[in-house]
Amino acid sequence: MAIEFSRPLKIEHIDKSGKPIEIEASTDEMIALANRFELLSIEYMNADFTVKPMDGGTKFSVKGTLRAAVTQQSIVSGDPVETPIEQDITAWYADYDRVASFEKARKQKEREETADEYEIKSEEEDPERVMNGAIDLGEVAAQFLGLALDEFPRTKDEEAGSGDYIEVNPEDTKDNPFAALAQLKEKK
Repeated sequence: MAIEFSRPLKIEHIDKSGKPIEIEASTDEMIALANRFELLSIEYMNADFTVKPMDGGTKFSVKGTLRAAVTQQSIVSGDPVETPIEQDITAWYADYDRVASFEKARKQKEREETADEYEIKSEEEDPERVMNGAIDLGEVAAQFLGLALDEFPRTKDEEAGSGDYIEVNPEDTKDNPFAALAQLKEKK
């Protein structure tokens, strides 16, 4: 899978006080992300992050804010719906290559013991894996963009409860197939 918006941060470059980072998507990256999320367009997309090491540098806290403006297609009319997005970001990563092997074995044993009763843990307790010694902040921002999108975009005129209603003519309705049973029950 090609990553449309990649900004890898090598974990070896993160100091104890944390590393503030700002990223911005290029025009080509926004076009690729718009295709990924089936958007009409992305007008702008940027994010700022603070990445801090935790637990002796084996775990990393990623916090920040995503800002974007996207245009989606209305599910009602197909008209463009412009949506500004400002989304808080909180993510956790762990470098499992740096974690002592006994810790890996303990976690594996816990997974095997609870395979039938899998407990969903918070991301802080079960962080994502650091891949190739880096956290891809562009992909983090892209994932949070996907989470922030309106699943059912509508224009202001189409918002729920404000649209036209269809009147049904009683002559056009079908009889309830259980109406005859209800009448029999009433006769008893």
